[in-house]
Amino acid sequence: MSKQKYLILGGNGLVGKNLAKILRAQGEDVVVTSRNPEGLENALACDILNEDDLIRVFDETQPDVVINATNLAGGVDFCEHNPDKSEAFHLNANINIGNLCKKHGSKMVLISTDYVFDGENPPYAEEDATNPLNNYGKFKLEAEQWMEQNLDNYLIVRTTNVFGWDPLSPTPNFLIGTFRRWQDGEETTVPSFLLGNPTHAYNLSEGILSLIDKAQDGLFHVVGSSLANRLEWVQGFASRLNRDDIVIKENPTPPEGMIPRPLESDLKIDKFKSVSPVELWSMDRGIDFFIEEMKQDLG
Repeated sequence: MSKQKYLILGGNGLVGKNLAKILRAQGEDVVVTSRNPEGLENALACDILNEDDLIRVFDETQPDVVINATNLAGGVDFCEHNPDKSEAFHLNANINIGNLCKKHGSKMVLISTDYVFDGENPPYAEEDATNPLNNYGKFKLEAEQWMEQNLDNYLIVRTTNVFGWDPLSPTPNFLIGTFRRWQDGEETTVPSFLLGNPTHAYNLSEGILSLIDKAQDGLFHVVGSSLANRLEWVQGFASRLNRDDIVIKENPTPPEGMIPRPLESDLKIDKFKSVSPVELWSMDRGIDFFIEEMKQDLG
């Protein structure tokens, strides 16, 4: 991989940490940002909602590549109940980042979502029609469209069901949340009505960086190679932990009042496979990697 200077916005998140880990192992020049950068290596304080913060960070780092790996705590539900904050974070901040990338000659990389689709006609290729069902998907899609219309040097990576071992996260991903409930002896009820592509954050990061290394522009789907519902995912996790004692109950029906979202988000990866040497992992391989991370941390 050619030497470039990377600025990772959201360096304290699961994907941001994995991106930085891989890049530093390769000897790349990496700066990460966080609203609270204490404890992070080569980090700057930055709130992406603060344009002055963004200007300062860009001026200080002069990056070749900028990856927006930030996330808004509370996810889809928070975005639906707080549309102004969702628009500011997922659209307006990306416009500001994009304009700064254009000014500094930087490549902008946005991590987007399967929620730009309605889940009615999977599997989805990059060129398939979008129809977001909630504010999160709506503003992510509008950020994608702004980039396509206003930038030349950009990469949009749609992904889904991202997981990995990150015990300090205030917003644990699905598999960590499940593991914590098992540790607390709580009953586990899992929705079988949600289908998607479990995607380990390390493998996702490998995929993103390979596209940058191959000087790819435009839109790509980068997800795990398996399609599974949440019940199958958790059953696979329990099996690979040899936890036959865990009782896992199925919830086959969306609860009343659930924020609308695609119930089946199967993203095609043919375009990615045509340009990248990175193998996108199966669900089982991702779970195995997760368990190894967990064991190394917990001892």
